[in-house]
Amino acid sequence: MRLEDTGNDYPDGTEFDARQGIEPDTVQRVGFWGVVGELWQVSICVVVLAVLAYQAIKPRGADRRGEAHRREPSRRQRVADRVGYAVLVAAPVGLLSFIAMIAEPSP
Repeated sequence: MRLEDTGNDYPDGTEFDARQGIEPDTVQRVGFWGVVGELWQVSICVVVLAVLAYQAIKPRGADRRGEAHRREPSRRQRVADRVGYAVLVAAPVGLLSFIAMIAEPSP
């Protein structure tokens, strides 16, 4: 099968594990490198959505430090903090999987 528009420059004769995609004329890479190839894209999407959600959820005036020490954080602030944790997890996962995809050894 001849592959076109893969996003990668595979030399002639390159072999890798794949399966038929949703469309009959598409293939999806499988195995570790297939997961890494998709993981960085998913992680970047999660980071973008989590940052937007944080900005939408975060209460106004939450940046004032003195007020945060005087009382318990609001429910809205706690939810915003949890969404912020998603950014702290997804960003390094996306970055590391992108680096792994770039550093993939050629078959």
